[in-house]
Amino acid sequence: MSEQEQAAQPEKEFQPVVMGIDPRELTVLVASIVGEALKPILEKIGAAGKVDHELLGQSIGRNVASGIASTQRRKVSIGEYLAKPHSPNRKDISVKLTRVCCQNGFYLSEAVLTDEEILLFNALTHSGRYCDRFVEVAVIVNGADTEVDLRFPNATADQRFALREHVEYSPRRHRSVLQAMLEMIVEEQKLERSEKEVEDAMRAEVREIARERLNRNKRQEELNTAPAQGHIGRNKAYLEAKAKADAKEAATNA
Repeated sequence: MSEQEQAAQPEKEFQPVVMGIDPRELTVLVASIVGEALKPILEKIGAAGKVDHELLGQSIGRNVASGIASTQRRKVSIGEYLAKPHSPNRKDISVKLTRVCCQNGFYLSEAVLTDEEILLFNALTHSGRYCDRFVEVAVIVNGADTEVDLRFPNATADQRFALREHVEYSPRRHRSVLQAMLEMIVEEQKLERSEKEVEDAMRAEVREIARERLNRNKRQEELNTAPAQGHIGRNKAYLEAKAKADAKEAATNA
């Protein structure tokens, strides 16, 4: 290929090459290269006998190797990966589901959920519709057992895209859309429980006021019907005469 053809071709973008080399081998390699490169320079300036180029090369090689090693990501063993919370096959599951949990009728297990998702499932307390009424939580009581079914349309791609419009998902905060959805539901249920506690307290206060009023009216009625001891005009004869007069007046009016 001629020089003109080479000049006509577009320049390729430089792609760095990452070499999986042992730091000790890299130290020896850099030391030998630096030592050979420094030898003629030291001889030219007359410092060949004053500076040991081999020791200088080894020092530079160790620094270069340590610098490269500090930028390399450490390899994770399969055992460490299985222990991470995002691994679906982790062996040491630290949290458990406290009841049967389903998603659109399909049973879920700890093996397919992260620790955050399991804790959020355990925090669901009651049924309702959430996320703009796009998601339904059904808490089903079967005797002594309780099941939780999380229902939302996700059969088609359009439905799954629509789900993202109703769920505040952030890749920096959430591992999955499911976690974001459960967090929104748990927060809304906290508000609902607070509102219910306030409503229950208000109902209890109203009932107490009504009970006191009823008891007060009952006591007043008993005082009105009971004969007054020692008071003229409020004895038994007076009450009987008054009752007869009232009955007679009622018959006349009828």
